Amino acid sequence: MRHGLAFGLCVATAFAQVTITSTTNADQRGLNAQLRSIETALTESLDRIKSLESLASGLELEVEALEEGMVVHARAERERNARLAEVEQRLAALDRETRLLDAEEEQDRSQLSATLGALAMLERQQFGTEDSESTSLIAIARSSAICAATTNALLQKANQRRVEKKRISYELEQATKNKEILAHVASALTSDQARINALLVRKSAARQNALAEHERASAKTKKLAAEANDLRGLLEKLARSGPLPPPPPRKPVPPLKLASNSQSASQFIGNSFAAARGSLPMPVVGSLSSGFGDTMAGGERSKGITVETAPGARVITPYDGQVVFVGPFRAYGQLLIIQHGEGYHMVLAGFSRIDSVLGQWLLAGEPVGVMGHPADGKPTLYIELRRSGVPINPVPWLTSNERKVSG
Repeated sequence: MRHGLAFGLCVATAFAQVTITSTTNADQRGLNAQLRSIETALTESLDRIKSLESLASGLELEVEALEEGMVVHARAERERNARLAEVEQRLAALDRETRLLDAEEEQDRSQLSATLGALAMLERQQFGTEDSESTSLIAIARSSAICAATTNALLQKANQRRVEKKRISYELEQATKNKEILAHVASALTSDQARINALLVRKSAARQNALAEHERASAKTKKLAAEANDLRGLLEKLARSGPLPPPPPRKPVPPLKLASNSQSASQFIGNSFAAARGSLPMPVVGSLSSGFGDTMAGGERSKGITVETAPGARVITPYDGQVVFVGPFRAYGQLLIIQHGEGYHMVLAGFSRIDSVLGQWLLAGEPVGVMGHPADGKPTLYIELRRSGVPINPVPWLTSNERKVSG
């Protein structure tokens, strides 16, 4: 098991039988029978403990596999969200290009209408003068040339716009298809996440039940072992005072122990957190809306960064650690604090729902909660990194491609 499920039961699996040869003492025969009954129950209890250990170990492996699956799932969801953000940005850019082309087309149409009107007026003025016929013909030719040049230029621009609109139409079609594909991916990811969560809840509950039953069986075994020792001591005392032969030598029964599952952060976290500087993933896909040290609304300096996310975005832990605080806290709302060892803690706030519990050990990339769906805009996640209780800028700790915008 991950945290060393060292149940450590040191009770011997076979007890030396106390042989009493005298048949003259009814009390001693009753004690022998009672001892045999206790030893039988003790053997059965030991077998049950071994069975529970095996069951708990198997369930622990299944829980670990499901947790790793959640990490993989969260990574796929982040990639999907990042790809969707790219598609939406491209769709917005294509929409802007279309609007510009439409505006340019309307402007050219107005220019052509104005030019033709001006030329017609000029021709009417020229025909109404007393100038010579040759002068009028020259003016008409000049006007026709200007009209033809203007018309040709506008037609050339119109042809270029048609080519651009055809390209835009094709790209719009491709981007729309990609968005539909990503919508199907999101649906599949949601369904798979629900399945994994249901399995994880069921397997975790089964494992906790097995551990609880193991604890009860261990307590019962301790009690039976103590009773067996007491009876052996009584029989030995009777043997020394009567004609009964002494019992054969046997190994003393050590007290039962159930090793604690609690471990320190240094035991759980194998690598140095400080060595991970510059390689941590952003806890959530989004864009940086405020930085470390920025002046906030009340005039104080920000001790962390704020990331604007998509509604319902999933939040992960960027590094292995243990949950040391979870729940509402002052104006932060739903707050989660993760201990990473070496005096480092990460503070995350702004959740709609936190899926982690106090004392839980987390794997890097494991989902810890989701963002909400606010009616007044996009949700924001507050991220604060502390070293020995002092806030430090978390941005240099993130991977370079996620320091400005993630997704």
